[in-house]
Amino acid sequence: KSLQQAAHLANKKRLPILIMFSAQHCPFCVTVKEAFLKPMLRSGHYTDKVLIRKVELDGRKALRGFNGEKLSVRALASRYKVFVTPTLILVDAKGRELAERLVGIATVDYYGGYLDDAIDSALLGLRKR
Repeated sequence: KSLQQAAHLANKKRLPILIMFSAQHCPFCVTVKEAFLKPMLRSGHYTDKVLIRKVELDGRKALRGFNGEKLSVRALASRYKVFVTPTLILVDAKGRELAERLVGIATVDYYGGYLDDAIDSALLGLRKR
């Protein structure tokens, strides 16, 4: 509900924020969530690498942006030019993209590697600043 809170925590811990743009009736979103994001959270290996948040594109609720502004989910998706679900972006505490985004899921076999590479790239870029 609040990217501002995530931004505060990310800034404090010097971590990137992974935002998954999802939709309720998207089977590929379920695959990404169940096969990758949930295991990442459960493992504990990503606690010091990334904060993970999910935004439901078909959600009706407004949320707080990085600066505390109230905005719709659609406005946030538009800001990042998200048209396909799942789309995963990695941003800093100000909402600036840090790594190549992952759009859709072509193959489950390589997705975890692509995701790890994006997280590592975002973390490295953030810590160089």
